[in-house]
Amino acid sequence: MEILHVFQLGVVKYLMIDFMESLTEGQRFKMEAYWEAFNTDGLNIPSMQPKYMVDHFRSFVGKEHKKVVQAAPFVFFPFMEKPQRELWFYLCYLATYVFQTKIINLDKYVEDLKKHIDILLY
Repeated sequence: MEILHVFQLGVVKYLMIDFMESLTEGQRFKMEAYWEAFNTDGLNIPSMQPKYMVDHFRSFVGKEHKKVVQAAPFVFFPFMEKPQRELWFYLCYLATYVFQTKIINLDKYVEDLKKHIDILLY
């Protein structure tokens, strides 16, 4: 399974677009401040361009979708209702498995990955 097309340009992209289109102009303006305040030091990625992240979400490429799923709990959650926040929580949790770079016990990893995919789909 290819992470870029299935995960980042699939489920992350379409859930993000759905969420962003539901925001008011005032909420989008406030979200810029959340993007500005988000500390990227621990993610090994360059700092965010807040205005770009809010205004151009429809034209993101894979690397921006990865940033979104990593930052969502800090940037998106304050604007979400509980059901949407729960969905994104499980999406973000699944991302921790999807973006693994070193897998020690493959059988356990596959078992956990399947479990978290099922939880997200549920």
